[in-house]
Amino acid sequence: MTRRSTALAAALLLSVAAIPLSGAQAFQPTGSDVGDAFLTLLEAEDGKVDSYASASPTSAGLVIEGIKVVSDGGDDTVVTIGRTLLSDGQLQADGRLKLGGLSMDDLALTSSDGGLTVQTMRATDVLLPAPGMVDNVEDLPLGGPVYKTVAVETITVTAEDGNTVAIDKIAATIDEMDGDLMTAGSFAVDGLTIDTAALSDTDAAELKKLGYDSITLDVSGQGRWDPDSAQADLQSWRISGAEVGTLELSFSLGGITRELIDQLDAAQDNPEEAMALMQGITVNAINIDLQNDSLVDRVLEQHAQEAGMDRATFVSQMTAALPMMLGMLQNPGFQDEVATALTAFMTDPKSLSLAAAPANPVPMAQIMGTVMMAPQALPQMLGVSINANQ
Repeated sequence: MTRRSTALAAALLLSVAAIPLSGAQAFQPTGSDVGDAFLTLLEAEDGKVDSYASASPTSAGLVIEGIKVVSDGGDDTVVTIGRTLLSDGQLQADGRLKLGGLSMDDLALTSSDGGLTVQTMRATDVLLPAPGMVDNVEDLPLGGPVYKTVAVETITVTAEDGNTVAIDKIAATIDEMDGDLMTAGSFAVDGLTIDTAALSDTDAAELKKLGYDSITLDVSGQGRWDPDSAQADLQSWRISGAEVGTLELSFSLGGITRELIDQLDAAQDNPEEAMALMQGITVNAINIDLQNDSLVDRVLEQHAQEAGMDRATFVSQMTAALPMMLGMLQNPGFQDEVATALTAFMTDPKSLSLAAAPANPVPMAQIMGTVMMAPQALPQMLGVSINANQ
């Protein structure tokens, strides 16, 4: 999808706080300052509120029916919103729009290069920028609050080639804030379904080779950052699917101060400076866990078939080659540990886990230097271990 299409879609899904706003009001005023401020926010990038059917105050808030947003930048992008409810709306002294609740029903974005439909979107404690408040995304507070909770349900995304992906629900929560910075939160994507019937023949063939007519995945994550201790923990990032498996990642980092966040924000257009700033971040712990639920078996079966042999013979040949393949690590003890774990996992694919537990936090600068000068020492420096089927 084009940049303009993406911007309009993002605006509908509460990313309007990070989109430059157009100046002139193109729509008929609603009679409500809250309604006019919201419609102005939809005129992001080259968008224009072409029309709306009605705007009516109710006991629940302002209801706007039949919003239509069109591209004012020369493409064919059209966004429609069947019904919008703005609850407990207040214009702040700085011109920002605060909403106790924001609900949208029957959203659709259509364009020649893709599309998006959403059945419902519900958000609470929404804070949006003032019209004309910013000229650039960089001027907005880093991590500034956009909502307390948001839930988007029954989503279909259509790519330019016609492939579609369906998602049951996307939900996110901001649990704690430190000024304008989020310090604790979580998200979940439920029922992300990839169906061969909705894919091109080439893409569908890849899934069918593995014996899938469709794959449904769930993704979730939660994290916390303590500015006072400067520690950030990704408590869990998890992706799972029936007859696929589960991959879970967690890590703990140190040295992430408020000052560092401000410096990284200022350096977001200077990758070299940003990389230099990150050298003081420390790695405290990393854990990666894979639980197989037939995906690994299917991959092994496919590769064995393509090699013209049965799976047992294929696995035997692969595991026999591991010592030579791992020789590049130049770390005999760690090579043996990896070979043992991979042999056990490939022979009987149940689970595979990798953990990094250094005795003391290791700065990124030290890790990068070791990678360049003596990569074979990295497993011992980070206290890396790998295990299978435990």
